Amino acid sequence: MKHLRPTVLAVLACVAIASPFVSSAGAVAVDAGGAGSGPFSADAFFSGGSTGRTTTTFDLSGVTNAAPQDVYQSIRFGTFTYSIPGLTPGAPYQVRLHFADSFNPVPGRREFDVAINGTPVLTDFDIVLAAGGPRRAVVQEFVAQANAGTIAIRFTPGSVGNPQVCGVEVLPIALPPPDFDLTASRDPIRVGRGASTTAEVAVTSLNAFGADVAFAVSGLPAGVSGTFAPNPVSGRGPSFLTITTSPTAPSGAYPVVISATSGDLAHTAGLTLNVIQARSFDLFASPQTQSLIAGTAGIVDVTLDAINAFTSSVALSVRGVPTDAVSAVAPNPAAVPGSSMVLLVTAPTTPPGTYALTITGNGGGVTRTQDVTFVVTAPGGGDPPPPPPPSGFTCTEIIGFSQTLMWHETPEFQQHIDDARWQMRFQSGGDVDVWGDPASAGWSAPVATQCLGSGSPVLCSPCAQGSGSPDRVILTITSHQYDSNVPLWAQRIRTAVATIRREHPQVRQIVLQPVVGGPGGAVCPTAANRQGIRATFNHPYIVQAIALVVPDSGDLVAGIAPEVQSCANYTDDLGHLAAAGRAFVGQEIGQYYGE
Repeated sequence: MKHLRPTVLAVLACVAIASPFVSSAGAVAVDAGGAGSGPFSADAFFSGGSTGRTTTTFDLSGVTNAAPQDVYQSIRFGTFTYSIPGLTPGAPYQVRLHFADSFNPVPGRREFDVAINGTPVLTDFDIVLAAGGPRRAVVQEFVAQANAGTIAIRFTPGSVGNPQVCGVEVLPIALPPPDFDLTASRDPIRVGRGASTTAEVAVTSLNAFGADVAFAVSGLPAGVSGTFAPNPVSGRGPSFLTITTSPTAPSGAYPVVISATSGDLAHTAGLTLNVIQARSFDLFASPQTQSLIAGTAGIVDVTLDAINAFTSSVALSVRGVPTDAVSAVAPNPAAVPGSSMVLLVTAPTTPPGTYALTITGNGGGVTRTQDVTFVVTAPGGGDPPPPPPPSGFTCTEIIGFSQTLMWHETPEFQQHIDDARWQMRFQSGGDVDVWGDPASAGWSAPVATQCLGSGSPVLCSPCAQGSGSPDRVILTITSHQYDSNVPLWAQRIRTAVATIRREHPQVRQIVLQPVVGGPGGAVCPTAANRQGIRATFNHPYIVQAIALVVPDSGDLVAGIAPEVQSCANYTDDLGHLAAAGRAFVGQEIGQYYGE
């Protein structure tokens, strides 16, 4: 087993990847230290450093969308900064840094650092090591935001030698189109004759959607009308559908469709409307999904609506309470119309998992039920589920983002695995939505293939039987936009799972593993983000969403929920790992999946 030096872990899999969302329109390409070649303009936008030139011919075969050969034959070196102006403020851009080293035939003689907008992206970067040998070109890619219309790329010395770069590209990234989700809170909707009832529908904004959404309802029988308020809703938020029936409205069950439109966008939600002739009641519980840490309690509000002058009281009961937990209902029985409350109290020993509880109401000869879901996680989120049992997997593929690469390429992780049966598919910024998109650059990226020979600290991959057919996938999960919205996390994870099955139809197990979280489930503070370091803030909600998704299918497994030892194990407000954090987490995850 070969090992990686922690100083170069973050860069080995950053190969050039052509993203379908990257546009050449408005792109900036600079020939560092040179007079320009092809689409690369003469050197500009720099401060500091010196220039140099060589006649060496470099091997460009390992670079996708390589620059012209002439670009790699000129350099800017020393301590310097490129400040790329004229960009759209706040917009995302792909930064591509082109490197080639004609002066050093072996690794270890030039190691330097690069930061973008003040955030370190390369530490002790070794061009020869990253390129896989001397006189080879290599490209490192990153996603950055144009703060005030500018992206600043700073090159500073590391362990040895001067920084240098051959070319700098900054390419606009076209964001996925704005869209929205539509959900309805009650199904079925029950109402008597000559009466009215209200149900909530909600719009959730996706990809910065902010336009007006207009509602309509179809499928209502004669004598029944439906109105929405407010209508439209701007960007996101609830609207309330009021169903009103006439005294002669026909009783029965009717399929109803709620439509929501905004320009060319349209979404629907189907539900059932029950028009009831006899005296009855409706029972509705909120919230219908709730997450708890074992040892804490949760409350579900129960609303009881009278239908056709129903006046009996209703006795409430709860089924499906997990082990080492108790439920209580108050008041019980409850008046109609009226409300009650269901309290679920868990113990620290309540097993983590997803529990479907059924609330039943009986009264006046009528029975109504409502299902609610509780997701129970371990105290602190740190007690991992038992490891997946060995099943003779021939190839395990880890798919993930930069933090994943940091622990994957450590000696502490690799000493526990057989590199003939493991491989890594990496995408810089590869959050859960990247792996949910079959057209994303991540799925076209090659797995790591570097194996530089005896003594070289590189994991030899891909799997011996062929990288295109892994039978187990470990999905490491993060995103920057879903925060505490556990149902939306679960939805995005399900999309990624569907794409994994499509890309790897032979997969027998998909392991769902969250971003590396804070020590003991803590949120680590940072001045740059009021919520704290993003990885620590999102970690428990991803754990809860995984618990929602795993019951979907027998091939889904909740993986380890890794945590750092200390908040000092992070290097920035996103959650990239410092050397000590990489080593600790690599050991933790390697032992968990150890073979």
